[in-house]
Amino acid sequence: VGIYADGGIGMVLGLLAVLKAGAAYVPLDPTYPSDRLAYTLSDSEPRVLLTQAGMEQDARDVLGELPPQLPVIDLLQPSPPWSTLPAHDLDDAECAADASHLAYVLYTSGSTGKPKGVAMTHGPLFNLIQWQVRQPGAAAPLRTLQFAALGFDVAFQETFATLSTGGELHLVDQATRLSAGKLFEFIVAHRIERMFLPYFALQMLAEGLENHLAALPPGARVACELREVITAGEQLRIGPKIVRFFQHIPGSRLHN
Repeated sequence: VGIYADGGIGMVLGLLAVLKAGAAYVPLDPTYPSDRLAYTLSDSEPRVLLTQAGMEQDARDVLGELPPQLPVIDLLQPSPPWSTLPAHDLDDAECAADASHLAYVLYTSGSTGKPKGVAMTHGPLFNLIQWQVRQPGAAAPLRTLQFAALGFDVAFQETFATLSTGGELHLVDQATRLSAGKLFEFIVAHRIERMFLPYFALQMLAEGLENHLAALPPGARVACELREVITAGEQLRIGPKIVRFFQHIPGSRLHN
């Protein structure tokens, strides 16, 4: 199932619906070039395309000519196609998925040629989430920032390590994600407790704290509730700004 959606509630609904139905999702990131998206759609051959109206670029304008037999479903339409279906949950026999079934296909950056689909089954993902919730303090419901784009594997970890423990998943728009100041202010305002970040984003967040400190009255404390900062994906370098970041948020732990 292809998912072409902004990083909002529709995207999360799409993820849950696809996996609950025993299907696999293929992210189609609206920020990617149209030729790459068209190739991903053609190569993955989804049986359904989930999208939403009101996006800056409509799916039909970006993805090229869609196969005539491909159903296109608007996740946020007032009267969705499934509104006439029974409201009860499907039982296991109706949509059985085991550890060997496909959960998603993510397409690589394509730096060595055409993007290649990486297929991930349920088994390793289940193990990952089980490991995550066994970490000290991680089983408690945490307010978590959903930072990664859906086309990156950590987006699954952010989403399901949070929802599976009853935590709050806080969605952030692209403008906030790319701004050091806006990102830190979002974390403070939404009382975010856990984040998964690549090194460059952690460094950017540390710069956002510097801006925040400059605006505070002398002697005022930073009102930030971060408890867990998990960084991966590239080499971690501990510079002075990152040291100051954790000095000002003493209740937070850094996991590399």
